Amino acid sequence: MLFLDYLSLFPGEIDMPTNIPNPTGRSPLSLPLDVVLAVFDHLDPSSLAAVARACHPVNRLVTPRLYGRVVLRTDAALGTFAGTLESRPEFRTLVRELGLEFAPSDVTALTCVLIHTSRLRSLRVGRPLPSCSALQSALACLDDLQDLELSDATSSTLSILQHIRTVRILKVHCWPSALPTSMRPPEDVISAIVAFIARSQHTLQELELNAAILQALPADMQLPRLKRLTVHGRYDGKMFAECESDVQRRGCASPCDWCAPLGAVALHRSLSFAARKKEENRPCSFVRWLASHFVSVV
Repeated sequence: MLFLDYLSLFPGEIDMPTNIPNPTGRSPLSLPLDVVLAVFDHLDPSSLAAVARACHPVNRLVTPRLYGRVVLRTDAALGTFAGTLESRPEFRTLVRELGLEFAPSDVTALTCVLIHTSRLRSLRVGRPLPSCSALQSALACLDDLQDLELSDATSSTLSILQHIRTVRILKVHCWPSALPTSMRPPEDVISAIVAFIARSQHTLQELELNAAILQALPADMQLPRLKRLTVHGRYDGKMFAECESDVQRRGCASPCDWCAPLGAVALHRSLSFAARKKEENRPCSFVRWLASHFVSVV
């Protein structure tokens, strides 16, 4: 995993050597490539960054691992990463997983990153995204995207779904599962998710949704390739009848980060066991969370 503190540390070629020669040159000592890669797979990003500066042969092995999975947490990191991809084209094809753990305000930098990571296979968005035509066009070019996760998604965030082709794994959190199931999410939220699932029905293998969204899906919808279904919140209905026996279904045992705001989850977990049993799936601050995300729920 690459954290942007280390983005400027890795010069050199990125072609892969078949072994690691002894840097002293005093003996023909070398290690099998699979052994070296296995060691690298157990190193954290800061350790990998240090190893990458040891010598050029090691750098060529480490760089793909540093850029394979990128996690961005600030606009500054986003700008740095965009600049790196602009100046080092050879790094662009290395990025396969991208995580955004903040609400980006620099749409230009985000669009630049998505344009230059056309081989992206996994996109995880942890905060609401802005609506922008250039950003939507960049998303439409992600032909290799297979895994999409949208957490804390607003209507604006969900609008990007119409610009993404299909995926195999879809995880969408856009509604507090602690709410009673009688309360429906906004219609534009439901429509955006239903339309995307319908478009991905022949490729979708894993689905994670809030129960309120799942219950809003058409009863006759078929997902023939679905293998895993995760539901947050109370859901008693039957879905995907033709493949139900083959689908691994599970739900969360108690309110998790998907079911309620983080503050409510922390409060819930701090209660005694007896109190928690009485208040199961009823965090106290979901109204505040709801008010901060949607203008109207009626």
